[in-house]
Amino acid sequence: MTKNKIIKFKYLLPFALILSPASRAEESNTSLINMTLEELLNVTVVSLFEESELATSSSVYIVEESEWLKKGLKRTNEIMALQPSAASYSFLGGSNAFAIRGYANRISTRGTATLLDGVPLNSYSFGTAQYLLPNFDLGALSRAELIRGPGSAIHGSDAFHGVFALQSFSAEGDTLETELGAGSDSYTRFNTRFAHSFGPTSKLTGVIASTYQGDSQIEFNVPNLAAQGIRKEKYDSQTGLLKYASNLNQNWTTELGIYFNQFNSDDFPSIGTIPLGAADISDGESQFEMIRANIERKFSQQETLTIDLFRWQTEQTFFYTIPSVPSQSQDDRRQGIKVTYKDTGSENENRWLIGTGFNRQKITSALFASGRQPFDGLEREIINLFAQLRIPFFDNKIALDLGARLDDYSDFGSQTTPRLGVIYQPDDNTAWKFLFGNAFRAPVGGELTFSGLIQGNPQLKPETIDTYEFVYLNKAGNNQTGITLFYSQWKDAIVVIDDLDQPAPFTQRYVNQGEFESQGLELEYRYIGDSWGIDSSLSFVDSRNVHTDESFVAFPESILQVSMDYQLPNSNFNISFSNQLWFNVQGSPIQSSDDLGTIWNSNFHLSYDYSPQLELRVDIRDLFNRKNNVPSLWGNPDGLPTKGIEVATYISYRW
Repeated sequence: MTKNKIIKFKYLLPFALILSPASRAEESNTSLINMTLEELLNVTVVSLFEESELATSSSVYIVEESEWLKKGLKRTNEIMALQPSAASYSFLGGSNAFAIRGYANRISTRGTATLLDGVPLNSYSFGTAQYLLPNFDLGALSRAELIRGPGSAIHGSDAFHGVFALQSFSAEGDTLETELGAGSDSYTRFNTRFAHSFGPTSKLTGVIASTYQGDSQIEFNVPNLAAQGIRKEKYDSQTGLLKYASNLNQNWTTELGIYFNQFNSDDFPSIGTIPLGAADISDGESQFEMIRANIERKFSQQETLTIDLFRWQTEQTFFYTIPSVPSQSQDDRRQGIKVTYKDTGSENENRWLIGTGFNRQKITSALFASGRQPFDGLEREIINLFAQLRIPFFDNKIALDLGARLDDYSDFGSQTTPRLGVIYQPDDNTAWKFLFGNAFRAPVGGELTFSGLIQGNPQLKPETIDTYEFVYLNKAGNNQTGITLFYSQWKDAIVVIDDLDQPAPFTQRYVNQGEFESQGLELEYRYIGDSWGIDSSLSFVDSRNVHTDESFVAFPESILQVSMDYQLPNSNFNISFSNQLWFNVQGSPIQSSDDLGTIWNSNFHLSYDYSPQLELRVDIRDLFNRKNNVPSLWGNPDGLPTKGIEVATYISYRW
């Protein structure tokens, strides 16, 4: 970090403590201002134990359905950008790429583990779930838990930069709900969902959801007149799920789930205006099907054995305007089993778990328009062992968290990932933490063989990252404050380099050559009052290539988010106003790309509870119609234009 950046942090720190979002966890369709901070802290994805945010050994952010409704979100990927120092980028065929704590580049699609109800979704073809599941409709979800930083000690290879864990719709009691929304550019959203109990021991939960976005007519004006054009950025998605849970007796519980998603997109960005000009467009199609089962045996109040099984398959295709690669499709399958035995311990006792798992990944089909892709038929098997241990000291005021995981891959061997946390809680409202985590990412099919015009490398080895964090959390009355300092070092990074010696048509190839580092500061503050609340964060990130001393310029140096909620006195009206600002960011990862200035987006939300059953909502996105250009991870040095102001209205009814 340069001296100037350190000085900048010093003078902005007092301001940031006033404006900063910590995790929230509130019931769906419940106002933020009616919740207590104690109800906003439980997390599950960080350690496989249910625990408070004060006690976790990772930087975690929780997003409940009520939060994404108030911020006017339309797609799943937009949830990622709600947490500090994280960004979501438009990618091929209407898919998305995530960047966490910097490191924004062309292969940012990889390195973030995506989970749905605990099932890992990253594919073997390209190491991402964002291609095969570009939009799991928001109406089919209840909650998301996001980890910033390594999660491999718990979730394996793909949890390199972070974890994006989605939880499907669930309800405490019986319910039948319907939502219908409509907005500008022919936008529509619909879902119907229910939960019905069969006596005291069984429950059936189901969702049917759909989202449609019509032709948006987004102009991309670039200095080269021949490259100017219009994109539709049109898409539709459909999601369905059915879950059956049963308590067989006081010791045995089971759950079975079936999931379906389909996505189609038309005229989204491709690989950039530099190589393609006005033909910088790509389309996409995907279909996803999954079945999962969970069996739990309780031996005592503290001891539990859990068995998780899953199987999913997906078909995904991109369509380009590139003559040599007009289309490419991948069909992936993944199945696995995980067995976990845990003892939560009594107060002031050790807490521990051990587990093992098996995964089989197979690329069942991979095609170009002209024939097979070279990773067609690749198969990989993974056996893992993992363990966690928490040791309390001094009446639980200090806790030592230890964790480790061993993954044995059929194609390259074994990898061990440890983690360590030291947590000091002087009282029930405060925590000081020192955290260390190691993570790895194994090369995937497109990197081992080749993908598009990039030559693969069968000699690739896993890339690794070490992350150190110092965290302060305080929850005092209606206020919650968080401060996180972090540093990460990424070694043997799998990168794309130019190589004109490659046989035609290749001009680039994958190598283990990168060494990167990232450091930064994350500040969070939240206040929950009787009639109003504030949720805010300010983050600073400096990520760079150690060898070239070049920054990852497509990731903002700082991000400010401020949201305010206000309940009108003696009424059923609730108003939310949210702002997100990106500072010091450029149009693409190319160092010479354009400075995009300050990207500022404001959203307005108004809801009215006509009755306990009927709710009406209005959302206005990009309230001031700024039409910011946002960064592109491909060859778009001017960035990508956005739609400007969007208006949508919703009506929801609960029987």
